[in-house]
Amino acid sequence: MIWVWAIFAFFLFYFFAVLQTSFFAYFNLLGQSLNFVFILFFIFVFFTKKNYFVKTLLLAFWAGFLLDVFSVVPIGVSIVLLSILGLAVKKIQIMMKEKENNYPIIQFAVMFVLAFVFYCFGIQLCYYFVGLDLLNFELSYKFILGIIYNLGIALIIFCLADIFIKPEKPKNKSRFL
Repeated sequence: MIWVWAIFAFFLFYFFAVLQTSFFAYFNLLGQSLNFVFILFFIFVFFTKKNYFVKTLLLAFWAGFLLDVFSVVPIGVSIVLLSILGLAVKKIQIMMKEKENNYPIIQFAVMFVLAFVFYCFGIQLCYYFVGLDLLNFELSYKFILGIIYNLGIALIIFCLADIFIKPEKPKNKSRFL
């Protein structure tokens, strides 16, 4: 059953990768565009069960492969970065399992921003080592705007996913705040 799910995830990632590079490339704010594949990957990882490491690695492989194919970085860089991020998210969720989580949207937002910054820094570092001389990772207003832009879309998708995906054991009626 996991293979059917993996094939579905591949085609969903592929659809959003094509959409991201063709249609949504024209909808950018000061040069900052949406990274739909990363957003979708992070939401899938966040909503999978806490101990599904194999599913997380499959998601990282498909999403990373497609991100690498549609970019100038060598194949494998995004796979490694997303694998590290996916396993870190699962580990953090397991560590927070003992604590009651009344505010998952805040947890999602904080983890998304940290993961997105880590991913962007890893890609910029790869550009430097490949020799593209694109190491311009700085906390400029454009980079912060890119984080806010991607976070805003991710929070909208998170709220929609939270409505349609039933949690394992809801502790209260409102999962948003």
